Amino acid sequence: MQTLIITITVSNNNNIAPPGRQCVFLRPIHWEVKFMTYLISAGILLAFALVAFCVIKWWNLEVVGVTPVPLFTFIAILFTSGLDVGLIMFPLAWDFPLYADVENNPAYGFTNPLALEFGFWGFLIWGFYFLTTFYFCVIEPRVKFFEIPVVKWINNIVIIGTCAFTGALFLIYLPYYATFMGDGETVIPAFYVITFLVILFAAFSSTDIKYVRILSLGSTGLFMVLILGMWAYSGMGLGEFAGTAGNIGGYFSNIHKFVLPLTDYHEFYLFWWFAWSIMIGQFTSRFVGGLKTWQVLAALLIFPSIPLGVWFSVLYYYHLNEIPTTLFINVSMMVVGVVFVINSFELADPPLYRQPEPHHQTLWQAALCSGQRGCALCADRRLPEPVAANPVDRCRGDRALRELPDLHLRGQAQRGHGHRGQPG
Repeated sequence: MQTLIITITVSNNNNIAPPGRQCVFLRPIHWEVKFMTYLISAGILLAFALVAFCVIKWWNLEVVGVTPVPLFTFIAILFTSGLDVGLIMFPLAWDFPLYADVENNPAYGFTNPLALEFGFWGFLIWGFYFLTTFYFCVIEPRVKFFEIPVVKWINNIVIIGTCAFTGALFLIYLPYYATFMGDGETVIPAFYVITFLVILFAAFSSTDIKYVRILSLGSTGLFMVLILGMWAYSGMGLGEFAGTAGNIGGYFSNIHKFVLPLTDYHEFYLFWWFAWSIMIGQFTSRFVGGLKTWQVLAALLIFPSIPLGVWFSVLYYYHLNEIPTTLFINVSMMVVGVVFVINSFELADPPLYRQPEPHHQTLWQAALCSGQRGCALCADRRLPEPVAANPVDRCRGDRALRELPDLHLRGQAQRGHGHRGQPG
């Protein structure tokens, strides 16, 4: 196995990394044996086949988590938890120059850099998150596969390892983001302090679900402010924005080419998405607020892709016009990136994955009832024919669906537990 090193010469007008210096990018891995490529390709095809199966079989099933939230809050939690600081810094500093260099990277020559960046982060790739979210919200409560001790142990190792890798990447690349500190290359003690504070704050914010909501909504708002601020600084008009964003069409016209790995770099991204999807699904499934299956899929594919498309379009305008970024912009980008990392680290907190306790597990499963004749999940086959017009009379799951939040809290209180299952 050999490490693939991508060397990119940074433009003199780009202040994210020292001008004229060559940045060595160590993220992608080149596998001499193509077994890993075959493995990820098979996994992708199986994942998309399962997505199609779940949507077709349970098209109108109402999907409800143990802590339902409004749609916007759910999307904010998913968006900020499923992305990290790379979304903020990589496009302008590394990705766009890499994709534009088709002479040395001919695999990227079939479309433009903006379409490639969008394809690495947006739309189709979020189908992985749908699959795991649907599984942990609908199927796992019935099969309890992740309750098997060996599986639970492996799952914890994956969660801890993935978050640790994220922290390591954050520390390694922090000098490239924070060029206003240090020499832009060396990891100085201040960066260890920043990383420690990020982990500490993430641990604190994960002590209560309300902090997770506040942080997710707040970081989404900060991201929107950053987009608007950089848009205003660039002087880009609506017409110029529309012209730049139109390049994203290159992704949709070549969407089939993004299904399987294009390059080693793309393969790394796909492995990264797969690793994240398991714990993202466990985390976000608890917040689904009663959407139907097809609506969950549409929400995951469309809503996160909109801000991603806008953000990448603004950055691509900077790249095309070689607009230098100021110190204030760099600091702002780093702050938003740090907040995204905090959101990511929250995924490593085991209590946030806590499923309903056994005394009201049945109510939770019943709440997934779709109201059809013969609920597929709560095993209630004694429904009248025809189905009653009153939703409460359809089956025992519908009443539980309406009363689930109160029943959950009441059951915890009666057992002397707090909201998150901890002794009160």
